[in-house]
Amino acid sequence: MGRRLVLAESAHATVVSDCLRYADTEIGGVLPGRLLGNAYVVPFSIPAGPRAKRTADRFSPDWRWQQIFLDYLHARFHVDYIGDWHRHPGLYDEPSSHDLQTAREIVSAPSWNKTEALFPIVVIDGGKVRLRAYLMRRETLQFEEIPLEVVSDSDPRMTAVLTGMEATSNEVIDAPAGTVPTRRLRRHAAARRFA
Repeated sequence: MGRRLVLAESAHATVVSDCLRYADTEIGGVLPGRLLGNAYVVPFSIPAGPRAKRTADRFSPDWRWQQIFLDYLHARFHVDYIGDWHRHPGLYDEPSSHDLQTAREIVSAPSWNKTEALFPIVVIDGGKVRLRAYLMRRETLQFEEIPLEVVSDSDPRMTAVLTGMEATSNEVIDAPAGTVPTRRLRRHAAARRFA
């Protein structure tokens, strides 16, 4: 089974709100989370920040501001950077050449310490926000579209990430939302940063 993005409803709501608030410009944010089995589990979305630069066809986040929040979330919940989402103008929901260059740099540069990262692209289609998730792997340096699932904030995978617990079987990791008893989760003793 391939990778997939599991996004909390509240993180999804943040993405939707940011996109509709800045509907005439590109916008984006950071996705902190953890890899559980084959699923990138994302309980939060960190907004662009107060000094972000937004134009109709470019976006540059206030990365210093975002880093403060990412550091806090890592210290509190042991989540790590797993990627960035951003909105494209119009209905263009595939990665641009600039997106390809940026993603390749992130998964290739030793300073990032990432062998893969997620880059969801968002568009506003008929007043509705639509997301497509893309994964970049160091071994291929090409985008691949992966499934995206929006789940309740109380989904057991979110609980596992937020409490430092980890699913103990693929049955738990791959189960549909709302079908996993929490007794199948166990406490994880230390922070887990993935490469």
